[in-house]
Amino acid sequence: MNSEIPRLIEYGMMFLVLFFTVTMLLIYLKNRKRIHERKENKFKPSISVIIPAYNEEETIVDTIKSVLNSDYPKEKLEVIVVNDGSKDKTAEKVKTIKDKRVKLINKKNTGKADSLNTGIKEAKGEIIITLDADSYIEKDSIKKMLKYFDDDVAAVTSAVKVKEKKNMTFLEKLQRLEYLFTIFNRRLFAMIQGVYVTPGPFSAFRKEIFDEIEGFDPNNIMEDQEIALRIQAANYRIESCMDAVVYTDVPRDFGSFMKQRERWHRGGFRNVMKYAYTINPKYGDFGIFVMLYSILSIVLLFVVSIAVAAVISKGSMFFLENPLLSIEPIHILSLIVFILTIAWTIIALKEMKTMKIKKREIIAYTILYCYLITLFMFIAIFKELKGEKQKW
Repeated sequence: MNSEIPRLIEYGMMFLVLFFTVTMLLIYLKNRKRIHERKENKFKPSISVIIPAYNEEETIVDTIKSVLNSDYPKEKLEVIVVNDGSKDKTAEKVKTIKDKRVKLINKKNTGKADSLNTGIKEAKGEIIITLDADSYIEKDSIKKMLKYFDDDVAAVTSAVKVKEKKNMTFLEKLQRLEYLFTIFNRRLFAMIQGVYVTPGPFSAFRKEIFDEIEGFDPNNIMEDQEIALRIQAANYRIESCMDAVVYTDVPRDFGSFMKQRERWHRGGFRNVMKYAYTINPKYGDFGIFVMLYSILSIVLLFVVSIAVAAVISKGSMFFLENPLLSIEPIHILSLIVFILTIAWTIIALKEMKTMKIKKREIIAYTILYCYLITLFMFIAIFKELKGEKQKW
């Protein structure tokens, strides 16, 4: 293998990371004053909160109560729990809640997307809110989300945060940082109409949008991303509310974490390929920046995977051929990327108005966690190429 090819790949990846980071920084600087803008929309529609549940007996009651305790007008709120063939006491737990606003639908186990579609068909609200059965919203979260429903907005995302608890593992703490960082980035993507996922834990949609583009795809393993991409493909806008907080549980051990991320990356890969046609100026910044960057990232990962496999098969490791002490442009660029990543993480935390994250967590997130996520992407691509069946 030509020794220059691996180096070109390295520079290609470095350029892509720098381009993305600098672009996001420019978006931030341009829209800094709008990050925490106060919306005055007095939109107060009827609301249907749909909670798909499968074996959620331990959390379902608290999830429902978090909705019932919200400060939204009671007469305009209904909660639809879709019991997706649970084998535990999920249905019995729901029945203990004596509130006319709560409706229970029992069905055979057909998956989360189909459960959401079942709930949507029964919903009477003008706005559909999807809520995971292990997530809990703050009292004013619904009101805050509704303020972002301008006339051209089809959906609004929330601020998904990791639920605080005693004895959090270091992995959970790193995920907490990641979720905060993601909230900030999603808000920036909203500034360029480029939001590409409506998180399952808590998102809101105009019901009429489902009449036009249909419901969630039952065959998709990342249905909350697929529906967002379909909304973007229909040229509707998705907004992001950083103040509508929902707390969710995250994987506590490495095995569960890896399984979750493998599904996310494989689902994301399939969705990006499905909507690659949106790389077109008519889809605005979403098409020419968000989707183009996503495709280029996948292409480079493919190339790197092939290059590494080819080098290993020849018994040579090109990344060990050059002494670490020989300073080259790639090392300078790597240092710049590292510094920018640290700075970008700190900016995000400041904008999120939380600096409780310890310095060691920020360093570990930048040095280890980000590369770990990249490794999971490699694994996901390998399994996709291999045609291995996705396991839940």
